[in-house]
Amino acid sequence: MSDRRSYWNRILGEHGPGVTAFIRRRVRRAADASDLTQELYLRLLRADRAELIRNPEAYLYTVAVNLVREQAVLDRRWRHTVDAVDPPGDPALVDFRTPEEQVDLQARLAQAAELIDELPAKCQAVLILQYRDGLSYEEIASRLGVTTHAVKKYVVQGLAQCRDRLRRSKGGAR
Repeated sequence: MSDRRSYWNRILGEHGPGVTAFIRRRVRRAADASDLTQELYLRLLRADRAELIRNPEAYLYTVAVNLVREQAVLDRRWRHTVDAVDPPGDPALVDFRTPEEQVDLQARLAQAAELIDELPAKCQAVLILQYRDGLSYEEIASRLGVTTHAVKKYVVQGLAQCRDRLRRSKGGAR
């Protein structure tokens, strides 16, 4: 075990910062990145016959990718569960708003839908996938066949156009 530990300590000394940064870029919460990095180390220590691994760097990244995928599956499962003790946070399940607040919310949602409908198709798709469906930039990029950089660009453009149109509509109403 101590030989295996020293072997992986050496490999992580060389490639650990890159793998850690890789994990951080692919998860939403910093605490998850820290947990996944620790889990990576534990899995490396459990690897049988580590000396037979031809490319330890590739192995590190393969384990990291698998951990990130596992975390994404867990995140999706947790998003779709409701704790029976705590009231649900989803307004569709329980809504404690006053009738006036409900009318205001419906008006705002209708206005947001109109603003989004006026956007170019890619901006529309990206904003809907991010804000309604809760997908990460990586997931959106994969679905739309674009880069994560393009997703970020579409989010920024879409939000800027919505803000601009909203400002103009309020300015014209005064």
